[in-house]
Amino acid sequence: MEKLPFKDESFGIVTTAISLHYAPNLTAVVTEASRVLVNNGYFTFSTAHPFCEGKLVKYRGKSAVALRNYFKRRIVRWVDKLPDGSKVKMHSYYRTLQDYFDALTENGFIVERYVELERLDENMLRPLDKDKIGKEREAKQRYKIMGEVPYWIIFKACKKP
Repeated sequence: MEKLPFKDESFGIVTTAISLHYAPNLTAVVTEASRVLVNNGYFTFSTAHPFCEGKLVKYRGKSAVALRNYFKRRIVRWVDKLPDGSKVKMHSYYRTLQDYFDALTENGFIVERYVELERLDENMLRPLDKDKIGKEREAKQRYKIMGEVPYWIIFKACKKP
């Protein structure tokens, strides 16, 4: 994503889903998107919301989401369990909302739409996800957090001349 193999001004739309939080250099990705877009072209993307790094806690008898140091940019590491039972080490890059807005505006984009996704109702979940939430403590906790704070964000930005 940081070095696209396309000519300048090749596309009217550049899009990526749930991937920018894995890119080490956000500015390089946004710069490349701008480079390959025509004027008035769109860059749309979804990524992890900074609030998804929160922990579910009890506060005055009610559930709440406690955030770590919001302004500390960092690498977040975890281990994912795959359906076959094997495990894979993962990491992503934690950024603030301002980091995304700054990278866009510094590269000639105007944000036309910003969406913070709300948690899906349980009856809309895929059977595999329902099963995972029912069996795994971490999945259950994540689903609860999604009901309190946004877990994913979507941007629609237009490249202006």
